[in-house]
Amino acid sequence: MASAGPALHFRIRGMDCAEEVALLKHAVGPVVGGEARLAFDILSGKMTVQTPAAGTTPEAIHPGCRADRNAGGSLAGHPAVLADGTFWQRHGRTVATVFSGLCVTIGLWSTWS
Repeated sequence: MASAGPALHFRIRGMDCAEEVALLKHAVGPVVGGEARLAFDILSGKMTVQTPAAGTTPEAIHPGCRADRNAGGSLAGHPAVLADGTFWQRHGRTVATVFSGLCVTIGLWSTWS
């Protein structure tokens, strides 16, 4: 039996419920040698392929992930396969949160002065 490769990690944008995890298991499981090799962290939006079958590459996993696209997510992770997204996709929430905090601070400051 051929040795398995190292774990592969992917960030899934838009993965926030068990139904999307089930879709990913159904789509990616057969590609990596079974659903038992998949682990999900919904809070972080990450999918880990633990001990993928020999010969399994990120390139083989990504195109087989049609269920993820149908669920509204986007598979991103291995830098050789995909770009990590635009600046706004990666940092948009942080920028919006900081801007909102500044607006609240200015609003409170203006009422006290």
